[in-house]
Amino acid sequence: MHTSNFSESEVQIFVDKFLSLEERQGISQSISNAYSAVDGIYKATPALGAFGMIGSDLRPHLLRVFVEHSLKKYADQQEKFTHEIKPNTARNCSHLRLYKNGLALTAHYMGAKCERPKGRKALHKCNLSERNGNLFDFENNEQDIFKNIGYAEIMHGGFFKPTNIIINIPSRDQNYSVGAMSIAVVCENKTQVEEIIEETPFKLNEAIEELKNGIKKAS
Repeated sequence: MHTSNFSESEVQIFVDKFLSLEERQGISQSISNAYSAVDGIYKATPALGAFGMIGSDLRPHLLRVFVEHSLKKYADQQEKFTHEIKPNTARNCSHLRLYKNGLALTAHYMGAKCERPKGRKALHKCNLSERNGNLFDFENNEQDIFKNIGYAEIMHGGFFKPTNIIINIPSRDQNYSVGAMSIAVVCENKTQVEEIIEETPFKLNEAIEELKNGIKKAS
């Protein structure tokens, strides 16, 4: 099997077919909005800080929920984007799937230090990763880059703000990355951040339930 990574410029040829620069900037700003909203919630909720490590443990869950919520809001405002919410195989957690011009996208947290460059392998993503087929499994055949469907992971990482945003192209079996490209981190839109914070009670409860389900599963 061909397992060599492709260069960022080669991956961009693939991504450009589906997402314009403006749309990538919109995705980036949506992620920044979510991080700022979560940070604002922590500053406005002393209990989260008072819980110490427990409060810190909740932040990745909040970031995941708020990033997906912010991306959904962005997709709702774009004519050519569609989306759906799907459960995982265990049905204890749901995730957002974005679609644009034949490209499916899911979002994944890389960690505070961006230590995870690709999404975790998961059964519920098999039908998505199969869209890539043998996308980059070719020699001297550049036309294979221009397939009409594909799957990519929006990888984001950081703590108070996103420090890195990447579009990663997983292999069909999800075992490795065939290539990735960085997206510039766009500053948050303060008005949109305020709108997200106003919707906090429901989103916070969703994150807490997710954390509780994870604890039950581990115990």
